[in-house]
Amino acid sequence: VPGSPDAHLVTDLPLLSSEEFPTKHWAGHLPASPNNDKYFFYWLFEPEGNYDKDTVPLIIWLNGGPGCSSMDGLFLENGPFRLEMDENENYQIKAAEHSWHKSPAYTLYIDQPVGTGLSFTTSGHYPSNDELVNVDFYHFIQSFFQLHSDKFVDQRVRNPLWFSGESHAGHYIPSMMNYILKQNDDLKDGDIEIPLAGAAIGNGWTDPVHQYAAAEAAYGHGIIDRAQLTAMSAQERVCQQKLEKGQMIVSECFRLLDDVVRQSQGVKSEYKISQYDVRKTESTQHSDRDFPPGHKVVETFLGGWPMKDDPGKLSTDISVEVLKAIHATSATAAGQRFQECTDPPYNALAHQDGKGVVEDVIAVLEHAANVKLLFFNGVEDLICNHVGNEVMLEKLPWKHQDDWIKAERFAWRSESEQVSRISGYVKEFENLSFLKVLSAGHMVPMDVPEVSLDMM
Repeated sequence: VPGSPDAHLVTDLPLLSSEEFPTKHWAGHLPASPNNDKYFFYWLFEPEGNYDKDTVPLIIWLNGGPGCSSMDGLFLENGPFRLEMDENENYQIKAAEHSWHKSPAYTLYIDQPVGTGLSFTTSGHYPSNDELVNVDFYHFIQSFFQLHSDKFVDQRVRNPLWFSGESHAGHYIPSMMNYILKQNDDLKDGDIEIPLAGAAIGNGWTDPVHQYAAAEAAYGHGIIDRAQLTAMSAQERVCQQKLEKGQMIVSECFRLLDDVVRQSQGVKSEYKISQYDVRKTESTQHSDRDFPPGHKVVETFLGGWPMKDDPGKLSTDISVEVLKAIHATSATAAGQRFQECTDPPYNALAHQDGKGVVEDVIAVLEHAANVKLLFFNGVEDLICNHVGNEVMLEKLPWKHQDDWIKAERFAWRSESEQVSRISGYVKEFENLSFLKVLSAGHMVPMDVPEVSLDMM
């Protein structure tokens, strides 16, 4: 761990002018293991606007995968930066109008598990279960608080820490929170207590038993007809029964979503509904290559493979200067080249695909720390759809299950919308909330940035 946070201060990022973005930010690698063989890459932004430094929260953002970089969140969703072309087809970094650091909060984007994005290992060991993921993350967050103690540890009051993330982060986050709460309850000498306040989990993959089912959501969107719904529901029951028996890899489950998106346009069509946003279609030959829009530019900027058909002028030479500016050259030295989503972390965890974290959700909700959980879903998503999340929460066997089922649901209007327009529907009881966000797919902050900022 460097001796001072100034060692990670970003002072000269290519394509960004200080006039465009005067806010301080820090980036670099910190150890995620006591053996110094694993390093996580992070990027931290200070809040913007009027705030009390003693009480302003810290938001940790995690993308999913497993193995997908949180730089997606930073550059494409809720972070401060957008890579945009000017009239001469040159790229510039523009400040995002609805970045979450304006909530106001410190925002921290972390590439994890090791092997994701710019995070790397020198030993070739990748975590193969939740416990190992949590151990690495906890070691990193201790390193982070040690380095940035002037902002987060030395104050009279500790800043509340909130997790947020989407997709497979709906698996990571409850598991990590439960692990952190256990460490807080039995704090080891030298460890810093983590002031955990809650989490906002977007389109999260949390309970495969109830979330693999996509037919009901597809039927609700008008994508399939009743005959297809009946046939697919029978397949879903087979998937569910095998998961309930403890099978982690179930071929019937993998086929469910594929069947829905292919039948949505007719089986002979060259196109299919996007599993991430039912309002969009994609080629059956090049599935997912262009989602999320803009990710190829981010890859090139951060040292990934150059774009084959770059519409603008983004020199691959610039990425060398970018990695220097964000103190990430040690990733290159270790052989880690940036990709939006990498295989090693995914492959190491693929064997537990059908494993849910329902027990962790319950442990977090029922812990004495009164930690808050918000599950939010863009209603246009299929792969982690709102129906599956709603069923998961109804079936959740926590102490307030009956009260949760009876709780009223309300229309929610974001302050950013006109009064006549509903932004979503929210249900709350005690420390649990569920929000359906309208006009949004898998990546809510990308689709409705104003609404997502107001939600935070």
